[in-house]
Amino acid sequence: MPTAWRLVRISLNARGRGFTYHLDRKQLKRSRRREGRYLLRTNLTETDPVKLWQYYLQLVQVEEAFRSLKSDLAIRPIFHQNGERIEAHVFIAFLA
Repeated sequence: MPTAWRLVRISLNARGRGFTYHLDRKQLKRSRRREGRYLLRTNLTETDPVKLWQYYLQLVQVEEAFRSLKSDLAIRPIFHQNGERIEAHVFIAFLA
């Protein structure tokens, strides 16, 4: 766990010659409860979390497909804002 330092409380001795430490069990319990969970922030007004999760998974699939397409075609990043321009850019790269 790369953030394990957050679970340990360290105290220096008064003379500065040593230290003591202990595990913050409350924080450990809190972090274990959150393990394997995602927090999705969205501006969509859909209230059904299952629907939002499906949208997120679709987005991941689209991004993966686009990433593999770009790597296969060896094209540069696309910074267009218009869908038609993006399609044209990919088409020209494919032709090249």
